[in-house]
Amino acid sequence: MDHETAWADPDTRRAWRRTALFRCAALPASLPAFPAWLFAVVMTPAWLLVLWLPVLCVGLWYALLAMAAVASRGVSPEARARARAAGARVGGD
Repeated sequence: MDHETAWADPDTRRAWRRTALFRCAALPASLPAFPAWLFAVVMTPAWLLVLWLPVLCVGLWYALLAMAAVASRGVSPEARARARAAGARVGGD
């Protein structure tokens, strides 16, 4: 292992950044998707909705992932070290 932590590995940090950017982009994209979905439900025959159900489920999943990513920002290693030094239990302690 070249790095002590995953955060010290540049490839891992790049992958985390890419994932975070994708999720942050998915959140605003999901906002106009809801009215489009509502229009589709009201104006489309039921048999066609059954065909689109997997696509809708995947879109909903990505929207929820994006909201969870925004809601749960990670704690920096420095803040974690300060909390430990102050006697707080952090993460899996």
